[in-house]
Amino acid sequence: MAALHAVALLDTPTEEAFDRLSRLAARFVNAPVALVSLVDADRQFFKSCIGLPEPWSSIRETPLSHSFCQHNRVAGHPLLIEDARTHPLVKDNLAIRDLNVIAYLGIPLITSDGYVLGSFCVIDYKPRQWGAEDVAVIQDLAAAVMTEIQLRTEIAARNRAEEERDDLAGLNALLRTEIAARKQAEEQQHQLELQLHQGQKMEAIGRLAGGVAHDFNNMLTVILGYAELMKKYVPGDSPLTKNLLGIEKAALRSRDMTRQLLALSRQQIVAPRLLNLNEQLVTTNQTLARLIGEDIDISFRPTVGLWNVRIDPSQLDQIIINLAVNARDALPGGGKLTIETANRSFDEAYCRAHPGFSPGDYVLLSVSDNGTGMDQETMANIFEPFFTTKEIGKGTGLGLATVYGIVKQNEGFINVDSEPWEGTTFRIYFPRSVGHDEISGKIPEAALASGSGTILLVEDDDMVRELTTSMLETIGYRVVVAETPFAALAFCERRDEKIDLLLTDVVMAGMKGTELQNRVAVIRPGIRVLFMSGYTSNVIVHHGILDKGVNYIQKPFSMNDLSQKIRSVMAGDGLGGQCDSHR
Repeated sequence: MAALHAVALLDTPTEEAFDRLSRLAARFVNAPVALVSLVDADRQFFKSCIGLPEPWSSIRETPLSHSFCQHNRVAGHPLLIEDARTHPLVKDNLAIRDLNVIAYLGIPLITSDGYVLGSFCVIDYKPRQWGAEDVAVIQDLAAAVMTEIQLRTEIAARNRAEEERDDLAGLNALLRTEIAARKQAEEQQHQLELQLHQGQKMEAIGRLAGGVAHDFNNMLTVILGYAELMKKYVPGDSPLTKNLLGIEKAALRSRDMTRQLLALSRQQIVAPRLLNLNEQLVTTNQTLARLIGEDIDISFRPTVGLWNVRIDPSQLDQIIINLAVNARDALPGGGKLTIETANRSFDEAYCRAHPGFSPGDYVLLSVSDNGTGMDQETMANIFEPFFTTKEIGKGTGLGLATVYGIVKQNEGFINVDSEPWEGTTFRIYFPRSVGHDEISGKIPEAALASGSGTILLVEDDDMVRELTTSMLETIGYRVVVAETPFAALAFCERRDEKIDLLLTDVVMAGMKGTELQNRVAVIRPGIRVLFMSGYTSNVIVHHGILDKGVNYIQKPFSMNDLSQKIRSVMAGDGLGGQCDSHR
């Protein structure tokens, strides 16, 4: 059966080659019917059926109940039947009745492997004796039939080979596609793992920065505050003035490093607002020339119709300044710095091919230089905290890490292209923001103004409490000091004492500043509150963004910062939520 189906001739159309051999057989032996019969499991199919009556000629097959050829296949040698009606092998065959088969001469069709496919036969409607010449003729024609079958088999095998070759080629192409897709998926996974690793490091540094920032900023507040107070009482020509300025410079640098740590770990407290980068960059660019030198040509290429973004202006300044300083260091002999903006939209397909990107509308900020560039090894580490290619003492390694942290805190993403001696391009994408927003809440610098009124100061750190008291009294406020939140509540319950402002730390033992605010508000409805902290506590922020309506000043602060902030809060001008400490 397998050999029969392998020749692929069952249920195929008639072919002249087989019909011609059947006609020759019928003519040479003078028989009315000649057949090329292929015997299947439950039927015989006629590849050629010369002289067969209807409807069998059109059907071109009969069941095995009408088949003499099945016996020929079993025998495997010529089968001669002179009168079927009396022959013990076929006397009950229905072909005698339905097809009038009386005499039968069949030669088995045998493959080169010895498999019998059926028979080549002639039939007569009357009894007949088959002679040796009849048998010889039919054998020769049967051999010709097998030659034709073998030819068809070879053609079929060749077709199958070509199909298999085509299938194999298709499979190879599919395999190459799958390999390429797998490599891309592995690369994407690798990129995601790098991003996860980077995020884990940022989180670890963030925890470290948050833990250090509270106590460290308290100490910086004391150092800077007392230095500022002492300058008021030391003549400008005094030898102590230089010492005080040195103390102040070191403390300010420490403050800036702390803020960089908080920024790169996304714990910097910010007050974002709706911005157009073009308008903001026009202002920032005015200061870049002084920062990076006259031998570097700055080119600003803004896009018309630029979308708005939501970001703290001070953070945008940090990004531009850090990237500009990096470009300056990459252009020791001068060169060109180009800042561009554009609108960009990314779909799902693009983001699948670019790990780290998310679908949506974005505003592009591109900063590029034609400087020394970077190799791949350097590029793999540029956002690492404390990684620097500069000499010892020339850089902290926090600049690009700070940029990375700010971008991530604002739900954006950043990539960089660079080649050694081909320059570097940083591309930063901020999510598009729609809607309206209030005007900037930044309070302009002004001379220290005297204040009036009573301030309830709640601070559990002795040195910070003493310093802040001195600052407030110097400004002109009456200060009521409470070492604990509970002492502050007890004072508020004394109705005879007026309080114009509650100035409280955020993180204190026993009670958070927000809880104190809520409890004081019950006793004294409408009281104004200003929080101060050196720690990015989630008590007053969510994901680093200041809660709406919260008045806050970041430690360490100057006396002028404190004066401006208190005036703003007590005036109720809606600017108290802005973080002036980022000026």
